[in-house]
Amino acid sequence: MRKARFFIILIFIFQTYSCTIPKEVEVRSALPALKYSAGLNVNEMLLDMIGEALGDGMDISILDYTADDIQTFLIHLNAVEAVFKLEDVLDEFVVSLLKNTGGMWFLTPQFLFDLNELGMDPIILPLSNIGEILGNLKFDPAGIEAKIYFKSNDPFIEDLYVFMEFIEVDEDGIEVNPENPLSTLSIPAALEFLPTKLELSEGDIIDLANNEYNDNKLPDGGIEIINFAKLLNAKKDISVKLEVSIQPRITIAPYKLSDELSISADVVIKLPLKLNASAGSEFVLPLPDDFLADAGDYIVVFTDVLESLSVSAGMTPANPFNGTSLIIRQPGTRIEIMNPLTSNSLDFSISAADMEKIRGVGNNLNPVISLGFPRDMSIEILRDFCITTITLQANISYLLDLSGE
Repeated sequence: MRKARFFIILIFIFQTYSCTIPKEVEVRSALPALKYSAGLNVNEMLLDMIGEALGDGMDISILDYTADDIQTFLIHLNAVEAVFKLEDVLDEFVVSLLKNTGGMWFLTPQFLFDLNELGMDPIILPLSNIGEILGNLKFDPAGIEAKIYFKSNDPFIEDLYVFMEFIEVDEDGIEVNPENPLSTLSIPAALEFLPTKLELSEGDIIDLANNEYNDNKLPDGGIEIINFAKLLNAKKDISVKLEVSIQPRITIAPYKLSDELSISADVVIKLPLKLNASAGSEFVLPLPDDFLADAGDYIVVFTDVLESLSVSAGMTPANPFNGTSLIIRQPGTRIEIMNPLTSNSLDFSISAADMEKIRGVGNNLNPVISLGFPRDMSIEILRDFCITTITLQANISYLLDLSGE
């Protein structure tokens, strides 16, 4: 009797309060983390970008300079190659005198030629392209070295005086303020009234067939280009003006007048990836367009239930960007995520509100990823710096229908 009475009461309660039983409930859960290999060698990517930037119209090779812990490149530019005959560049009166009298003659100092007089195209170093890569960052002058190496088919060239100017040019190749060049280089760099002979290099300066350079210094010989970092950090296209003249009291025989002489110049640059940033500046990381393609696919698959998403890009051997802020901007939206970097990874989270904005532009996750510098900082990118893995951690939220309808 008691059992029957209990069930009658229970039925009454259910009938009375059935209107408060939920027909649906919200389910929130964290999906298992998805971790996959990124395999992005940042140094190789930067090498390719620097090669493209400097290789615009230049004969360029870039080698891995293995002697430093900081990632360093050895850049080889075949900058100048001129062929000429003395009878075409010497004063006409001197040429006539030598041909008609014969014998050995002392030549007085005189200007011979510049590249334009030989009909050669101007040498343009496309250093403005460096600005497109580095943005507001600048190379640290410490550790940057540059030399120019001259070669010739005739020892007579050793008695020549070479003067070089580095002049800014605009996008049309027109010189900007040529009266005040960014840098000058006089070879030989001795007393003005007592110059020394120009040293010529022999053979290959570096082994371009090898992808690595294993010495701990630039090749022997050559003439140092002072303040080359200044040219790089100017981030301007630079015209290299080369003038050749005769040294005092050079002797010459008439038969040399018709010899075809050549002079070439190779520039070798040691470029460590040590960069300086000023407070308040930003640097856009040059990541490939498909860097977060899998994360975008993740959003598409779970678009109806995805509430938020955390992304972490693991790095090795060390995070060179510690102390900066990671800034994420999604094109087509007003999304801007800022996250201080303190770990050995690039971490950021997309909130529920930001997920709604991403859905509004078609679920495409292709953000512009930048670094913000809260203070003046120096960045050293170590050898073999890679982004190794990408980990996705998603939180989902959905309504579970309990009505059975």
